[in-house]
Amino acid sequence: MDIEEAIARVEQLLGVNSLNDLQEQIFRRVWAQEKYPEIAKALGYESNYIKNIGAKLWKELSQALDEKVTKSNIQGALRHQNPAGSLAVTSANEFLPERLNHWTEKIDTSSFVGRRRSLGIVGEWIRNELSSVIAITGMAGIGKTIFATKLAELHQDKFEGVIWRSLQYPKSLNDLVIDLLQALRAMPLLQTMAPEALMEHLLHHLHEHPFLIILDGLPELNPDSALEVSRGQTYLAFLEYLSANPHQSTVLITCRQVPNTWVLANSAASIKLHQLLPLCDQTVEQLLLQKGSFTGSPEDIHSLTEQYGGNPLALQIVAPMILDLCQGSITEFLNEGQIVFEGLSAFLENQWLSLTVSEQWVLYYLAMHRAVVSFKDIKADSLDPTLQRRLTEILATLTRRSLIL
Repeated sequence: MDIEEAIARVEQLLGVNSLNDLQEQIFRRVWAQEKYPEIAKALGYESNYIKNIGAKLWKELSQALDEKVTKSNIQGALRHQNPAGSLAVTSANEFLPERLNHWTEKIDTSSFVGRRRSLGIVGEWIRNELSSVIAITGMAGIGKTIFATKLAELHQDKFEGVIWRSLQYPKSLNDLVIDLLQALRAMPLLQTMAPEALMEHLLHHLHEHPFLIILDGLPELNPDSALEVSRGQTYLAFLEYLSANPHQSTVLITCRQVPNTWVLANSAASIKLHQLLPLCDQTVEQLLLQKGSFTGSPEDIHSLTEQYGGNPLALQIVAPMILDLCQGSITEFLNEGQIVFEGLSAFLENQWLSLTVSEQWVLYYLAMHRAVVSFKDIKADSLDPTLQRRLTEILATLTRRSLIL
């Protein structure tokens, strides 16, 4: 059992009380045979504090495994125990051969770090069938695709199979439904069926056979820009149709934002929303360690995290530059001031072009003022009546996309 399999087992044992970022880092270092003083020094905490966090974790695992678990025997305890009712743990990229798994592309999750709280929340929705449609949202580069893949790996055993479709280059709704039915090994002659019959046919299969369907990179889902497809249908209507009709399957989508109506109805609706937030300092440090050897104080890590908004993609772009230009010194890199690289520039341009003209104006206005401005000031300085009427909605959208605080 390697460290990733061990963490997956712990996540299954603890359920909703999943590891937070600090607990995960302690667990990883204990697994590597590090002592508490070494862990405390590396993470920037007092030794007694780390020891207490570890003790609480071992106590929770002892209760879950029904045997005493300590720092010294954790590896042995996890290797020989398979608690009744727990799911079998498979390696990070291994899917059960007897199951139907249909991926248009397979994402490597070996670099996945953090997100334990989010995995616990969404995992509970999947395990307890609290929602038939789940939307993972967040700004570009925040890690929605790898997060969805990790969820599939952790919860694949609940389903008869996993179907993954990337919608980076979206197809018509009719073609998507046919594609899904073919992946489900449905009856032939699908091309001759009417769109409404195709939808009913898909719903029937999802009701009879529990599948996890992942639609990655869904186009913008709002009433003004929902993708129009054959016969007046939209992806939005498709997802609402699947959420409104009972079935055994789970449809997991990733997108930058969802309609405001979904946000308002989130707590009670069968469509559940979860926004991925920027990474914390500890997770950023773990991410950097995967890229090479870096030096810097906890304050430097915090400054780097803030400078790039805790965005995993942005940090992965700058990490090689820190290694090449500053020999891994985060302090030296920060002293150079804000640096925009070619890859980062393309990333920011992609973010900008995905915004409406009104959203771009608001961001430009805030950037020019370089200080906190009031809602009243923004509204007064805007000469566009439409923007003034929709300002509350625009600010809410930008906040959900983590572009403003």
